[in-house]
Amino acid sequence: MSWLFLAPLGIAITAFFIYERSCDEIAILSAVAAITGVLFGLILAPWQLQLVALLLGLMLSQKFIKAERYQSNSRSETDPMMTMMYNGLDRQRPFK
Repeated sequence: MSWLFLAPLGIAITAFFIYERSCDEIAILSAVAAITGVLFGLILAPWQLQLVALLLGLMLSQKFIKAERYQSNSRSETDPMMTMMYNGLDRQRPFK
């Protein structure tokens, strides 16, 4: 197994720390370098690590989707304006 994929990941981690401690154009440039480093690191990584990263990404995305669905359901149950509106009509006003 080649350890070549660690070089872009190390550069990405360094660029992320620069991003956290700087502002303006340097922060944007370091964020682009961090994203590029992570992408190249994943491309150069062995397939086993790519598979682990894919499974981790799928599990995290399902977790965030479930959390968003729960928040949207709880918001609609507690917010009275969310339940009063139906097809653009307000249920509080009587029809004339």
